[in-house]
Amino acid sequence: MTQRLVCIANNGFPEPHQNDTAIAICRQFAKETGLDWAGSLQLGEGEAINGKPLNEVKGMARNVIRSLNMAATALCSGCSVPHRAEIFMAKSIVPHWLYRWLGKMRWKRDAKKHAVHKDMFSRPFQHP
Repeated sequence: MTQRLVCIANNGFPEPHQNDTAIAICRQFAKETGLDWAGSLQLGEGEAINGKPLNEVKGMARNVIRSLNMAATALCSGCSVPHRAEIFMAKSIVPHWLYRWLGKMRWKRDAKKHAVHKDMFSRPFQHP
């Protein structure tokens, strides 16, 4: 039996397609090393989960859990990651506008915490 490779990519941007380059690298790696490519799952907004166990994140992770279960079932039976699993993983965890707003609030909080909040909008390299 040929070994297979599956890639699960996560990023902190709202769009899952920000993982496309990582997925392409893994797919090429599989090709060059003789592994069977068994598919991929791409998650955006991963910062919303922030390393917490999925059962603690609850409803926000329902599509992630559904996707992982579908993929595991398919892979255990010798199949590749189903397209439906890819679709469920790529669904937004929270609305994009809310994710961006929360991200902005976190940036401001962290800037204040590190005493650089007054410099956030500086442009030290702008031409006169």
